[in-house]
Amino acid sequence: MTVGGPLGSGQRVAVIGAGPGGVGAALTLNNASRKRNLGLKVFLFECKRFGEHHNQCMGVLSPPLLSILRKDFDIELPRSIIQRNITGYVLVTPSDELLMDCESEAEYSQAVRRVQLDAFLLSRAQESGVEVIQSRVTDVETSSEGVTVCSDSGNWKVDAVIGAFGLDGSTADVFERRTSYRRPAAIQTVVTRIHPGQGGIIDSLLSNRIYAYLPRIKSIEFGALVPKGDHISVVVAGKYATDVDMDRFLELPEVARIIPSGCSAESYFKGSFPLGSAASIYGDRYAIVGDAAGLVRPFKGKGINSALLTGMLAANTMIDKGTSEKALGHFYRACSDFTADVMYGKLMRFLAITTANHFSVDKIVSLAKRDAAVRRALFDCVSGHRPFREIVRGNLTLPFVARVLKAVLVEGLFDRFARN
Repeated sequence: MTVGGPLGSGQRVAVIGAGPGGVGAALTLNNASRKRNLGLKVFLFECKRFGEHHNQCMGVLSPPLLSILRKDFDIELPRSIIQRNITGYVLVTPSDELLMDCESEAEYSQAVRRVQLDAFLLSRAQESGVEVIQSRVTDVETSSEGVTVCSDSGNWKVDAVIGAFGLDGSTADVFERRTSYRRPAAIQTVVTRIHPGQGGIIDSLLSNRIYAYLPRIKSIEFGALVPKGDHISVVVAGKYATDVDMDRFLELPEVARIIPSGCSAESYFKGSFPLGSAASIYGDRYAIVGDAAGLVRPFKGKGINSALLTGMLAANTMIDKGTSEKALGHFYRACSDFTADVMYGKLMRFLAITTANHFSVDKIVSLAKRDAAVRRALFDCVSGHRPFREIVRGNLTLPFVARVLKAVLVEGLFDRFARN
């Protein structure tokens, strides 16, 4: 086999990070090795112990994730992991609400406890023969001869490496020091939980729906209440979101009216998610996937789906095309569904922030209640069921744009002048 050619002949691959992206890559490599009798050896590095460390992901599985697991990985998610089916969404404003229910069960999302999902997927990787190394990666040295992965527990010589480390700063530092990779810009999140009582109380409060907010607080881009098994998960996101922003969000009347009085939030946890694509996500003998590559839907919808799929694409490219920079260009092109959506996602993010901070989301909600096309577009934006480019292109007609502009600009400005 030539240097940089397709993997085979007992070669070794390191995958850094055991979230969905890393497990997706490791399982794809191992399954292909077994089917093709390649004799690959796959090492999966993870410093966290799932169940002991908190994951700041909201833990919502969007369709068609269950089908992806079943079809591409032969994995059936245990019913015990699914805490609740999400049957719809509510866009909440200070004075109104827009109910947007799924049209069929195929559109349902599933609320899970993320650490349980990660632990289950990791166990499936181990059962398939992937060697899991519970250790932090401290360096990655690449050369024409191969890759040396250095960790707290030793060094490993491998032929290629796949980075699935999310937005972990120390691992990103390693790749930025050793390769042309540059991490994506990120937005900060603050997450907490509220226990209002038994699950039945949550049913009466949220009715298996995610409540989404675009509050008129400049430091918060969006917030959400997500019903889980016995609690409500709360998230706020903003470029520099802090604990104070979470406090301000929970005090909003439109949020407080949902949560019973006397229920206090637990500890706050900080997180982040990417705002766009990373630079140089592939090169000789390496590929970066999932959040670390910025290959996720803007506003972080379908992040688990994106991680699994990009991990699978990177692994398949190394097996079918090779591990050279030229060969891994096929991986980047295969990710066009994600990269092509970035520009449209940035546009939608700008419009959402501008409308919330300078105009009125109430007017959009009022229009959507009587306009099915606007209501469906909002449902697709909030739920993540369709790419942003499809939402924009599918609705970029003069009548649609005119109706939205009339509601946001004309009616919104008229109300503002009337109040003054």
